[in-house]
Amino acid sequence: MRTGFTTAFATVLWALSLIPAQALQLGNQVIQFSEDTIIEFEIRRTQGANRSVVGIMRNPNSNPVKIPMFEEVKPFDDFGLPGRTDYLGTVAGGTIRAVEGNGVNIVATRSDSIIVEYRFRANTPYVFYMDVYTPTENRYINTLISTQVDATRFQGSLRDGNGIVMGWDDDGEGRVVGTGAVEVQGADRDFMDVTILVGGTEPCFSETAGGRPGPAVF
Repeated sequence: MRTGFTTAFATVLWALSLIPAQALQLGNQVIQFSEDTIIEFEIRRTQGANRSVVGIMRNPNSNPVKIPMFEEVKPFDDFGLPGRTDYLGTVAGGTIRAVEGNGVNIVATRSDSIIVEYRFRANTPYVFYMDVYTPTENRYINTLISTQVDATRFQGSLRDGNGIVMGWDDDGEGRVVGTGAVEVQGADRDFMDVTILVGGTEPCFSETAGGRPGPAVF
């Protein structure tokens, strides 16, 4: 089964109508599909002080395997520049890029977003994860997973054609103190540090291939 931005609306609704509703639930629980399922993920922006990597974790409770989808190559667009910042990271600003491989394929690249797809194996447990690093020293802070309700929020549905917004919130800005330890402070719980759209049925076109951008879905 495929659910994503590049599939015709009528076809998606027909295909999803054949799948039990509980099989398409994405949220703060372990994910497991009864058949191989391809889902698309779109990222447009991040808005946090730390640098993050977001992906899928296979077999989270036994031999976990991290499969990155998107990473920030720097914490935000104007990192290192003088003056105040809003911590905004974008594709055009050089902050966000896709991580292709290990089953993750790039579907489309636009000036303001990137879409990737991943095939979830049937009867295999998954969660989403986010690795967090300090902005200045690029030191690893921690790994958050989507079963943590204070780290991830899901809004929407795969069944209605609009997709699910997956919002992440880390534990606040990280820094290395004089002892060499990493501390975090200032968690705001706005679930906007990283925002990803999951599924949906809006058409998309690759600007890198000379196409035209599809309609906005956020």
